Amino acid sequence: MSSMMSFLGKKNSFTNIILILVVFLLISSSVFVYRVTFLQHRLRTDDTSQLKEAIITWANKQKDACSSKDLVEIADRFGEDISSLKNITNITRKKIPNYFFQDAEFTDHNPYFKSFINEIDAIKRYKMDYIATYGEMYKGSKNISDGVSKALNCSSELYMLVWAFIHPQSPYCNDPEVLIEIMKRFEFIEKSIVNGSVISDTEPLLFHNGFLFGYFNTAYYMMNTVFPDLLLPNFKERIEACIDSGMRYALDNSSKFSKQNSWPFGVVSNADTSYEIMGAAAGMILGNPEYLAFAQKGFSITKELMYKYGAFPYMYSENDTMTYHHAIIKDMHLYFMITGDKSARDLIKKSIKYYQMSVEPGGVAEYSTAPYWKHYWTPVGMIVAPEIVAYYTGDGMNRSIAQEQMDLGCQYLPEGAELAIALQCFRPDIKLVPYKDNYIKYDYNVEGIRGRYGNFSFVADARNRRISDTLAVLPYHETNRGQTLGKTTHIGALVTDKPTRPWPLNAALYKVCTGSIYKKTDPSWLGEAFLSYNENDALLYSDDLAGLFTNYSLTGADYGQRVKPQTGLQGRQAWLLLKDRIVGYVSIEATDDVMTYAIEGIISMGYGRSGNLVPKNIKVQGTGMNQFTYGNLAVNIHEQNYGKIAIKQNTPVNRGESFLATDICMIDENAAADEKNQYTFYKGSRKYFVVEIYPVWNQPADRVVLNQKNGLYILTVLNGKEYTMVFNPSAEPVEVQVTNSKCFEVSNIPDNKISGKYYKHSTNINIKGNSFIITEKE
Repeated sequence: MSSMMSFLGKKNSFTNIILILVVFLLISSSVFVYRVTFLQHRLRTDDTSQLKEAIITWANKQKDACSSKDLVEIADRFGEDISSLKNITNITRKKIPNYFFQDAEFTDHNPYFKSFINEIDAIKRYKMDYIATYGEMYKGSKNISDGVSKALNCSSELYMLVWAFIHPQSPYCNDPEVLIEIMKRFEFIEKSIVNGSVISDTEPLLFHNGFLFGYFNTAYYMMNTVFPDLLLPNFKERIEACIDSGMRYALDNSSKFSKQNSWPFGVVSNADTSYEIMGAAAGMILGNPEYLAFAQKGFSITKELMYKYGAFPYMYSENDTMTYHHAIIKDMHLYFMITGDKSARDLIKKSIKYYQMSVEPGGVAEYSTAPYWKHYWTPVGMIVAPEIVAYYTGDGMNRSIAQEQMDLGCQYLPEGAELAIALQCFRPDIKLVPYKDNYIKYDYNVEGIRGRYGNFSFVADARNRRISDTLAVLPYHETNRGQTLGKTTHIGALVTDKPTRPWPLNAALYKVCTGSIYKKTDPSWLGEAFLSYNENDALLYSDDLAGLFTNYSLTGADYGQRVKPQTGLQGRQAWLLLKDRIVGYVSIEATDDVMTYAIEGIISMGYGRSGNLVPKNIKVQGTGMNQFTYGNLAVNIHEQNYGKIAIKQNTPVNRGESFLATDICMIDENAAADEKNQYTFYKGSRKYFVVEIYPVWNQPADRVVLNQKNGLYILTVLNGKEYTMVFNPSAEPVEVQVTNSKCFEVSNIPDNKISGKYYKHSTNINIKGNSFIITEKE
């Protein structure tokens, strides 16, 4: 019996061992499945033996290509380089700074990994040709901009390949095939720059210099830092001469730019930051303190210009443009990587609220507050920048914004350099956090109000486009004071669909404005006075309501002009913002006799410029021309004294607004039917309209009415509760009586949330000039 028990014990022990082995194999197999893609591509990071052979192969092929074109001197130099490399026994990988490469998740758990593998493998299969002359690259190209575009794309690819090649955790680390493709692209871009006149002071090429050199210089800096032995002497001399020529051009022409366009530094912010990384990398490569100082000067201005919630003025004191904001955040990441300057990293951290407040569920960016010629309404740049912000801050909402776009299959998925940056910045430890909802908040980025209630959101923009004290850091701010730009709208709103498709914008209120067609031009917007300037803004916000009142002068577009055309017209707007609708009074008044072809009031709507678009048209509801729907956005015009209302296609402003936008246009009855004859809009004449805008799932307000009394305008909205906005357009204070109502008064500090005070008995309230109050009555 005892022997039997002993046997069973042994048998159980053996069984246990078998079970343990089975479990181990199951775990191992699951790990294998998880890492399979990674292991298929992985190379030994310490194996550099093949790299010397790869460089010699590339140099021989390049030598042959040059010989075939009778470029004897260049071919001979490649021969010299090959001989010098043969004397090097070992290719040494240099130690790199800690900030140069952060750990990256090179597994299928990284949402960018598969695209990264596919893109680089495709490059390896394609195998770019060996190019001897610039002319070979652009057969069939009609102009130099074709070459610039190809060189820009190539520089982005170059950055990705270099990063993949030298990152110690990358599956392409020390990959000889990738190395050969890297060298081909260095040759391609060098010939584009030296022989193809990419360096240019003509539009649009002058901006592209920084874009191209930013990636090009950074890629070379990485290679030169990690694998200097792979950069052959004559090749190194040519590339560094190319980098130096780009920097000399930037420095020699910066004074000219300052006189003409006040650039680089301080105007076109995304172009400025590309020059900053261009200069930082060049300074590090060449050991040139002048180039480093150039970069540091630009970076110091970028830091000063940043708004409190992380936005950057696109030009002067304009608002941010999200299309370009992502480029700035990406450049700050590169600047930190190149220089180790922690203030660049801190700048990214300060941008944490930008996407939280400016992006709606489904990843729809709000563009009404962008500069008037940059109302792009596009999903470009909605992935990489929030991913970078999430990386440095650990913020789950920024991580969610990026991930949602990936999950929905955004049209503009990261490629090239941006793909490498997104892959590097993905953090698997960050938990996704949903969008905030049901709020009205102050947004420092627009000096105004944002509200979001489910799929309906709105914004009130109170930033006065002016040269302010914060812009005194700019060297040109006095001489270019006339270039401050205006805006076409103080208000914006949008409704989104359920996020089951990319860019689920249903309908957007692009702009609400008034203007005068004072000149017949092509394009037509150059002859229209629709921009506000010299604004006097007042606003308040509370938990469930907000208000904006503004007086301003009107002027024409000044894009590229020094002096604003004066029009003798004044605009005035008052907006009551509730959680289920916005209601506004919008007027235009002549302060002098004005000659015009037409005075117009415009409500412009659209469904996006690019992305997954769902076309829409404005539909007239009922028998009159005063109730409209555009997708899920409803527009009711409660009062207007223009005389005529028409539906018109929107005229794009310098590419900024698409023909996909449509306007409800109120036209002065004195305008000719074809608007070809001028007439006088006499001093004191005023045209106005009162409009209610809301999502179609809500009912219209029971009553919206405008009254005037003692010089005050009184806008009343009955919507369950009775809301009254009393605004004072004069410069002098006026007293009003408030009874049995909660009263909200404008604070001296715009970003103070107002709780409102209940007055049961009649109480006199003093309304300051160019200000307002809002009362709420049950």
